[in-house]
Amino acid sequence: MKRIIYSLVGIAFFLVIFTKANAQNLANYNLNLQNPVLYNPAYTVDDSWLKAFANTHIQWLDFEGAPRINTFGAYLNPNEKMGFGISVVNATQGLTTSNNLSLSYGYKAKFGDEHFLNLGLGLGALIDKLNVNKIGFSDMTDPTVSDNPFDQTSFTASFGLAYVNKNIELQVVMPQLYERKKTNMYTIASLGYNYQATDAWALKPVVSMRGVKTTPWQFDFSVMATYMEKFILQGGYRTNNSFVAGVGMAAKNYTLAYAYQMENSYISNAAKGTHEIQLVLRLSKKEKKAEPKEVKEQLVKGSLKSKDNGTPLDAHMKVVDDKGNVVYDGDVKGTFDLELLPGKYIAYFTGNKILNKTEKFEVKAGKDVFLSVEAKEVNPDRTFDLGIVNFETAKATIKDDESFKVLDKLVEIMKEYTELSVEIQGHTDNVGDAAANLTLSQNRANVCRDYVVSKGIDASRVKAMGYGQTKPIVENDTPENRAKNRRTEFKIVD
Repeated sequence: MKRIIYSLVGIAFFLVIFTKANAQNLANYNLNLQNPVLYNPAYTVDDSWLKAFANTHIQWLDFEGAPRINTFGAYLNPNEKMGFGISVVNATQGLTTSNNLSLSYGYKAKFGDEHFLNLGLGLGALIDKLNVNKIGFSDMTDPTVSDNPFDQTSFTASFGLAYVNKNIELQVVMPQLYERKKTNMYTIASLGYNYQATDAWALKPVVSMRGVKTTPWQFDFSVMATYMEKFILQGGYRTNNSFVAGVGMAAKNYTLAYAYQMENSYISNAAKGTHEIQLVLRLSKKEKKAEPKEVKEQLVKGSLKSKDNGTPLDAHMKVVDDKGNVVYDGDVKGTFDLELLPGKYIAYFTGNKILNKTEKFEVKAGKDVFLSVEAKEVNPDRTFDLGIVNFETAKATIKDDESFKVLDKLVEIMKEYTELSVEIQGHTDNVGDAAANLTLSQNRANVCRDYVVSKGIDASRVKAMGYGQTKPIVENDTPENRAKNRRTEFKIVD
């Protein structure tokens, strides 16, 4: 790729350095926004497989001797990186006629999906002719006619680049880089921005300048609007004191466009406006239908273990593909062994002894998959043990750092299992007044809930409930048993 870029730039540089510069006039195409290859050979590379167009530019209607330009072109893109083109330009102005046959080559260097550089080079032959028949000479052997210095054939070259980065489009073109045995440094530069205003409307404002050191620079300010990729409107102002308006319509593979240029200078008193019409044909390359390849199922093996101690766990497993279809629904006992087609899947593990676990995975062609799934164990009554939360005697004040670490474990679990809701339960022994114990257990559960919420857990996921001495897990007949009944539990809320 670099070799091609250097070659194109090198040829253009050679033509500039080793020949003498001279400025020439160039027609102001008015539909180049819709068909940039009119000026820029860099757009020989196109999204279409085949593109052909015809353009007629009639300047200053009813003004005798005014320029008339007919342009025809065809461009072939064998792949997305390069294109080849041929164009014929027939131009008449006054007593002179010029015919230019040019071959062009374009190359696209891609740096990303929306970041690329187009380079283009055109080489051709220009035939200039003086129409002596219009002068009225009676003697065609007169040396003035027979030795006509205006009739000549010369080599031509043009060079252009287009740099696109996302919505920004920059063009630099030297359309007459070498012509009539001289270098012409006439340059066109433009900066455009492609903006998708709505789902239906796309806008492209463009600022361009053209000229050479020895002539005044001309600036164009234009906007092109496209509706539903079918209807085109354009308008602009040129600092040579003229206004341009254009319309276009695309249907299937064709685009028909018309532009009108209104002069606001002395020429408007002697001639009507400038007209331009253009027809573009685009054909996309038909993609061959790929023969369906045999898709084989891949082995998906895995294990389900306790996150606490690594022991195998039993659970129910359901696997869903990216379209929502259930491809497996069954029980697993520590391990599982499946065969699945390539694709993306989600596995759901549920059960009375684990916190519900979700595992996303992808199966690729030719590669087996091994999943190592860890789940948090819970008790059969849907509670889980994280440790003891100690309180000051007869108070709802957390006693030590170890107790806060227990609550931090709960926060960590709830952040991992974002759909988990928990009831924090406070329990006491049977020592003291039952009503007072109920109030104390509620206050202690509230303190735990407030701490968990302060760590970023949504309050709607955490419920606090005090049960006092109503739910002992052992008899309150010994100091040891009463200590077991004074507890804080965490229960899953389904």
